[in-house]
Amino acid sequence: MRELRPRASKFLAVLVSSALIGVAPAQAQIKVSPVEVSPLGMAPASFNSAPTLLPGSLPSAMSLAPTLAAPSLAAAPVPTLAAAALPISAVPLVAAPIPLTVSPVAPIAQAGEKPKSAVATLATAVTTGISKTVTALFDGGRSAESDITPAFAQTMIAPPSSEYDLKPGVRLDAKPRPTEKGSVRVSHFHLNKDLTALGSTPTKLDADPRDAASIEKALRALVDSNPSKYGATSEDMAKVHVQFMPGSKERNQADTYYAIFRQWKKGVDKDGTPYYLLVDGGSLTFVIKILADGKPTLMATEGRLYPGVSPDVMTVNFTDAQMLAMAAKRMESPADPMPGQLRKILAKAWDMIRAAVGRAAEPKAPVYLTRQLTNVDGTWRALNLYRAADLKGRPIIVAVDVKSGEAFAWSAEQLLRDGGPIASGVSGAVMARGTTLNQAGSDHGPIAAMPLPFANVLDENGKVVATTAADGTFTVPGSGSKPVKLTIALNGSYANTTDEDAAKNGPVSVTLTATPGSPVRATLNATGESEELAAEVNGYVYYSKQVDWLKNGAGVSDERILAPLRGGVKANRHDLPGNAYYSPADDSLNLQAAATVKGKDKKGKVVTMSFENTAQPSIIYHESTHRAVQILSQIALTAKQAASDAFRFVAFVMDPVMDGGVNEAIADTVSMFMRGNPVIGEGFFVTPRPGKPNFIRTGENDTVLDPKDPDPHAQGEAFMGFTWKVRQGLIKSLGEAAGAAYAALLVVPTTLYSQPKDVPTAMLHVLLGDMTVDGTIPNEALIREAAKAHGPELPAVPNGKGG
Repeated sequence: MRELRPRASKFLAVLVSSALIGVAPAQAQIKVSPVEVSPLGMAPASFNSAPTLLPGSLPSAMSLAPTLAAPSLAAAPVPTLAAAALPISAVPLVAAPIPLTVSPVAPIAQAGEKPKSAVATLATAVTTGISKTVTALFDGGRSAESDITPAFAQTMIAPPSSEYDLKPGVRLDAKPRPTEKGSVRVSHFHLNKDLTALGSTPTKLDADPRDAASIEKALRALVDSNPSKYGATSEDMAKVHVQFMPGSKERNQADTYYAIFRQWKKGVDKDGTPYYLLVDGGSLTFVIKILADGKPTLMATEGRLYPGVSPDVMTVNFTDAQMLAMAAKRMESPADPMPGQLRKILAKAWDMIRAAVGRAAEPKAPVYLTRQLTNVDGTWRALNLYRAADLKGRPIIVAVDVKSGEAFAWSAEQLLRDGGPIASGVSGAVMARGTTLNQAGSDHGPIAAMPLPFANVLDENGKVVATTAADGTFTVPGSGSKPVKLTIALNGSYANTTDEDAAKNGPVSVTLTATPGSPVRATLNATGESEELAAEVNGYVYYSKQVDWLKNGAGVSDERILAPLRGGVKANRHDLPGNAYYSPADDSLNLQAAATVKGKDKKGKVVTMSFENTAQPSIIYHESTHRAVQILSQIALTAKQAASDAFRFVAFVMDPVMDGGVNEAIADTVSMFMRGNPVIGEGFFVTPRPGKPNFIRTGENDTVLDPKDPDPHAQGEAFMGFTWKVRQGLIKSLGEAAGAAYAALLVVPTTLYSQPKDVPTAMLHVLLGDMTVDGTIPNEALIREAAKAHGPELPAVPNGKGG
């Protein structure tokens, strides 16, 4: 993968030196090395600054300059001082421009290290424009230290990242990730109903195969019979789901229960009342098959629990108001010490210049999200989590230890035909013009009319009087004989769409008068070729289609999946150019407007990269699936528990159970399977480099899994390649329609409900999912061959002995 760097510019030596050329401090120049999905489901897991150092000495007059960064990469280059045309009064000390040369990249001090001298800090600040920052395609980023990525991934071009815009001296901490240390790991898979000779006979549960509650009770009893084996007792297990999935009867596929539990602990609040917190990374997954004998048979157990988490760390020593203030202060304070007076000078100068260029100088106040138990640098802490943002609105998570008051901050990045007969009364059909799929199921068919599915139809009082069907048709029941005025917009059962550029684009809606007995036809965005108006339609239509497909095409009918997207679809955003992401913080799907950025390759050549609007079908399907993963990771509280304060901190869970690589791959898989096309983001790179593709990823890859590669997208390539090979193999053996349908039922619910911790385990779940009621696996050779093509050779007895 070639590294892209922001363009170097000439700088003016002023009190705040490079402040007018870029808006992010040196400490905010972050290199992203994702490991697991972050609280906002977007993937970066560690953040380290990677600026360059300017050789030689600098004028002493510049020693008071704040540590501000070189150009921030956004939809358009940030203007230099001259281009900004600021009043001269805003720049009290001006010297001649200083031409810069580029030297090798070197890391700056991390939190806790000895701070640099003012001159060294300035040298770092002035040259951070030659950054090593890259961002991943969708919800995260990866490092470009060397070409150690899988062969296919090396053909990709990663766009430069948008840098964080923070106050002088403020930088982000490394996002904590679940640790293996101190955990009890369990991984048992039985791929045959009877392997007694190998010591691997599956466990028969004393439970009613028709009753999920009975299955749960038996699993809890199993754990309590041997707590040391599992790492805890059932008291520490909070149910996510015990989900029944009927097998394909025509394939003789066995019925399955997928049971997931997350670890929680009971502690004491400030007033002495008990409360529960989730243990970050602690979970157990069980797979139970109903075989020919009719008995529930435990075929797989996978996960880890932490026996050493003490509830003592949950003791609260501060009020809610105090902790909110601590979170706000963290967004104002450096992670490492700076001289107090200097900090005041820098902050004042920073605010003055930001005011001069018309930007808000203060970040928004943090908003409370939840509390959880997280391991930070080897220590378990009970942390209040808050949603915050940098000065440009990019999402940041702030955490405050409820016992010590210590605060942390990390990045949050890490589809009308007429239906049947139309009933009497007021009725009709609604279309919307957006980007259609072409005949091959790829992005970039023409902008054309599509059915507007599951959209609300409002009367003149704003009351919902009907909802369109999947084909866009509707009927207003009991509508009488008089004409009625109706309004339809991009608002419906599953989502609503908002436009960040609404002031420019205007509304996408239609108001009409309908007469009973005369069916109406209406089209939203009826004319024109506006990319951004089409993006609004795309976001609503394709998100709604994805939810409907999960329910009716893949058998994932969980009510939580079908619940409305609370934060809606946000189209034409500008916070992360060349990206798209699902945010569980507000349950929203965020799609970016088209963007152009400039950078330099390793040879110093200026490269301009243009990215299309990310509201494209393949991308929307991908990001929407991240929401399904997130939703299916939530604790299933009883009504009594949900009403109790003791469970308020576990009512919303920010991190999914599933590993980041599997998360990325199942998102790609749903997108591929829905469209019948293996390419994700075709045309995403508007200006691809010579010899490089214009798309993001494809399931037709030979990527070999590298477990040490920290990038979830790279690991996900191996699993998406595996799932596409399984689908194509099933189509070859069963025929187009039957093969595609069975592949969807085999791969998608299996992965979403089992929430695998890594790619090989996910492959094992697919293999186990193919088991019939007589305990055989009809497509075993196909599935094993597909896995082996991407590295993992699935063992005959994955767990060895034991159960």
